[in-house]
Amino acid sequence: MRALIEGLCKEICKIKGFEITEKPNIPKLCSILISNKIIDGHMRSWFDAFYSIANEAAHNVDSGNIIDSRPEMRNGVFNTTIEIGNLLTLQLITKI
Repeated sequence: MRALIEGLCKEICKIKGFEITEKPNIPKLCSILISNKIIDGHMRSWFDAFYSIANEAAHNVDSGNIIDSRPEMRNGVFNTTIEIGNLLTLQLITKI
């Protein structure tokens, strides 16, 4: 899902003709879309929350010191991240 959201951001930048000058990642691409008024600024926190957890999962980072290791807590974080990812995907698709 992280790759999907990043890909959608890149595609929107490409379609709209926005130059990506740095190695793209979700926060940088989000900033481009916000500064060009493609998405609302209040959505930055959604992108940041999604990216934070999805990036840890993608790189197998042990966040045991950050996220309570009890299964119900980890499952809650996972499920919340998926829901935010779904909402971001839907928002981005409407911008293509």
